[in-house]
Amino acid sequence: MRVLVIANPLAGSSGNRWRIGPPALELLQVTLQKMGVEFDLHLTIGPGDASETARAAALNGYDLVVAAGGDGTVHEVVNGLAGTPAQLGLIPIGTENVLAREMGIPFSIEKACVHMLGSEPRDIDLGLCGDRYFACFAGVGFDGFVASNLNAELKDAIGSFAYVWTALEKVAEYRGQERLLRLVADGLAVEEMPFWQMMVGNIQAYGGNLRPTPRARVDDGLLDVVVLPAKDFPSMIQQVMAVATGSHLDLADVLYLQVRELRVETIPPEQVQLDGEVDGLTPVLIRVVPGALRARF
Repeated sequence: MRVLVIANPLAGSSGNRWRIGPPALELLQVTLQKMGVEFDLHLTIGPGDASETARAAALNGYDLVVAAGGDGTVHEVVNGLAGTPAQLGLIPIGTENVLAREMGIPFSIEKACVHMLGSEPRDIDLGLCGDRYFACFAGVGFDGFVASNLNAELKDAIGSFAYVWTALEKVAEYRGQERLLRLVADGLAVEEMPFWQMMVGNIQAYGGNLRPTPRARVDDGLLDVVVLPAKDFPSMIQQVMAVATGSHLDLADVLYLQVRELRVETIPPEQVQLDGEVDGLTPVLIRVVPGALRARF
């Protein structure tokens, strides 16, 4: 089996003991060598490099491409491997590692390697927004606004708390304007509604132990959609707390759908994020691609 490890040397916050600097990278290499795995190693050099390298690896006959990094690295490698026979492996070394959490991958380098190599390959669905795939979530509204305003240095310093900090810092600015959402779900128009957040999930886990799409499955051929309507600031807080406790589907004004295709239009145009990566503005077409990725987890 030909194996390529794609590692992001900048993954993880500065306080992360598994940051993929020399110690963690050495541990990863030693662990694979002890397990008798022959592999090639590529250290990413900038945005887009992991995706291009993964695609080239698949075209050149690599059987397993391992993403060693955080959600951004995984997002790029997924986009490189989608639609190819090459398998995805995950070694979670990053700020959130949402897909790894959902798939039950250990957060120890040694245990993650054992888990990966002991798992049978499986086909999983991906979401497709425009020409970009996502393995976890597409977000439209406030989370896209937060992602587009996230300070890289702050994220490096305090990790996932940077998202919370930025959200608190920007919420007053964001809620100062009314936003309307228009959806066409599998060809059927949904009534126009005010909103502040929409999430389209391929999995349940979102980040920070939140599960906004609790009925999502990675291999059911569907995407799960949850819309949080905007009324006023107290309603926003109520909805956030409900998502945190898993009771948001009990709120009468929260919309939950399962779809194969979703057309999204907002007034005004809203920022879109895919697996935490900023990806343009609405309007967008989002659809599921069943079995688009071969994975080992």
